[in-house]
Amino acid sequence: MDILPVQGSSVSSERVFSSAGEDTTKRHSWMHHDLMEALQMLKFSLKRGTPINFTVGMKAEEEIDRLLGLLAAKDEVLEDKNVRLQDILSMLESQDSLEEDIHHAEGT
Repeated sequence: MDILPVQGSSVSSERVFSSAGEDTTKRHSWMHHDLMEALQMLKFSLKRGTPINFTVGMKAEEEIDRLLGLLAAKDEVLEDKNVRLQDILSMLESQDSLEEDIHHAEGT
């Protein structure tokens, strides 16, 4: 029977918990767990000298199309707001005109 000895604890995992322990102090206890996870990933990548690249596998054209889509959506929202503002201004002008007509009629 062959037996393969396995180490009880991995140095790598101990380092992760130790690193997290440095950040999970009373001074940093306000951090949300998602932020803590991102911080640990960033620290790990910096220590290894391999920066995290969030755009790996993303083509420039796809990113440009995505950004243009977001811009177009914002333009639509702004256009809708502009139309609403024009409607409100038009109503206010009509109200002012009506008030002037009433004052003019009362004065004669």
